[in-house]
Amino acid sequence: MTHSNLLIVGLGNTLMADDGLGIEVVRRLSARPLPEGLRVEEAGSDVLVLAGLWQGEREVWFVDALLGSDPVGSIQELDHEKLLALPQRHATTHQL
Repeated sequence: MTHSNLLIVGLGNTLMADDGLGIEVVRRLSARPLPEGLRVEEAGSDVLVLAGLWQGEREVWFVDALLGSDPVGSIQELDHEKLLALPQRHATTHQL
């Protein structure tokens, strides 16, 4: 079985306004012809499904809304260390 090089996973809840951003991004990507080696999946707000979505891709990108000080619509790239350093105000599935 050949593996994709990149998996893009959309996270969020479409019933919660901008929290559905990640889902909308992967839906729009899915509506287009994807380059070879790219796969997109919706994970919704259940991050426990993430392990089941991974099929050996070399990279996995998560698209999700993020509360921060940057202007609305800003795009941030967070590596593993930056992601873990984000302050958590309360327990949510985003902590997983």
